[in-house]
Amino acid sequence: NGYNNSHYLNHFNGNISLTTPENEYLFENYKNITYDKVEVEYYEEHHHLEQAMTKHGNKWYAIKQNPENLAQKAYAKLMLNTCYGYLGFFESPISTYEYKSVNGVTVKEKAKDGITGINFAEVPAASFITAYGRCKLANDINKVGAQNVVCCDTDSLFVINYDFDELNKLLPISTQLGDLKLEHEFEQIKALKAKTWCIADENGSVIGQATAGSNYKFKHISSFNEGETIVSS
Repeated sequence: NGYNNSHYLNHFNGNISLTTPENEYLFENYKNITYDKVEVEYYEEHHHLEQAMTKHGNKWYAIKQNPENLAQKAYAKLMLNTCYGYLGFFESPISTYEYKSVNGVTVKEKAKDGITGINFAEVPAASFITAYGRCKLANDINKVGAQNVVCCDTDSLFVINYDFDELNKLLPISTQLGDLKLEHEFEQIKALKAKTWCIADENGSVIGQATAGSNYKFKHISSFNEGETIVSS
């Protein structure tokens, strides 16, 4: 059945924060888990948030599934994705700077201090959503074998050595919210770092790609290399 994710866990020293689903995943998949000291934080159920999230999710997911046009579909996806992001967008101090020329020398000076984020963020909720997603991906990786996963992102896996029918038996593809769906089939893949990957057909023509920090689009996978010069056209 291939390697379990536990094959890659060694020893960890230091403080670590875990949600309940992450802690349960550890004890289900690893042996000899011990903690020297544990501090537990309990959160009351936030019924109003639960109701609001359910209403918001149902509304925009229904629109995304049956949009009137592509623009409405894109907007619905934006409303679904940003809702989760705002939950974790907590207030934190931030400093802004400006650059001045002093005697012919450019110097950096603090302009002002401020606050970024929103005061109605719900970080515990965002943490648990992330944790459930992370544990689902980890369990899915265990099913297909870690040696068959080139890379993963927040909500996606890049799997090799399976055809679609074989993969669908292990990870059934459905239309249910929260389940995996098939986005691309590819013959070649390069993954350089987090959120920087490229997939292509048998001829090397790019099917899909992500380049963290850039919107530049490569046309052929042979050009997708570490340190590649990007020139705007």
